[in-house]
Amino acid sequence: MFDREAFEKIKDKLLWDFDVTREHLDPRTGFTFAIDVADRQPRLAVFIKRTYSSKSETTVVQPPAEMLLRATQELGIDLNRDGLYNINAELKNWIIDILLPR
Repeated sequence: MFDREAFEKIKDKLLWDFDVTREHLDPRTGFTFAIDVADRQPRLAVFIKRTYSSKSETTVVQPPAEMLLRATQELGIDLNRDGLYNINAELKNWIIDILLPR
């Protein structure tokens, strides 16, 4: 799981405009954030894109549950479908304010 120390290492390699739902069409490598839905539970995750593989890891510090639910509703995410989804502007602002070192 990603903790604050890990964010220091990736903050300059973040791909804020990366679309996790179309990862196979984007050749860039780096990191972005995603909503990871598993067992009807949305969680914030770091999405790691490498040249020939990708993976996600949930963050140790999670945004408020209400914020994650608002994001899933705003983005039309079906909590019955496990998967990775893009974040919304509210989550991006929370990440910048709370998770990323200054």
